Amino acid sequence: AQQQTFQFPDIFPEKDKKHEEGSVEEMQEKGRNQIPEEEELLNGLASRQTS
Repeated sequence: AQQQTFQFPDIFPEKDKKHEEGSVEEMQEKGRNQIPEEEELLNGLASRQTS
């Protein structure tokens, strides 16, 4: 039980956070430069849902 509890919090948050932060930031920057249309569509959908 201790090993599982130890491995899960240690491995998961570190790898996930590092990968997610880096991937998300890179994807957003690349996405804005390469495909602004998609972001406009996403923003349009988001604004529709908000309002």
